Amino acid sequence: MTDAVDVCSRCGTATVTGTAATDVPVPPCRACGATPDRIAAGAAGRVYTWSTVHRGMPGVPVPYTVAYADFDGGTRLFARVSGAVCIGTTVTVVPEDEAGFRFVVQEEAVA
Repeated sequence: MTDAVDVCSRCGTATVTGTAATDVPVPPCRACGATPDRIAAGAAGRVYTWSTVHRGMPGVPVPYTVAYADFDGGTRLFARVSGAVCIGTTVTVVPEDEAGFRFVVQEEAVA
């Protein structure tokens, strides 16, 4: 189980990481070599914008919702969202597997 996401402050590449421990060095970004910021699983952010996809790629069930969320330090992540969402909704980062993560709504969306 992974418990952190590394997000490059230069190019925005997000990588699921095996640990959120502060004594483990953050590896360089695999895309550009810069030092990423580490966001621990369960970290709370606020939805900046979102969209529901009604027409997706073959084999991917629709509809599904995606969002950008802002976290401490100015980091902005993009991911699928589980739950009803609106701008300003609090979400947390939940790693799904070695390849990705999603947001889970922590408060009810109010339109």
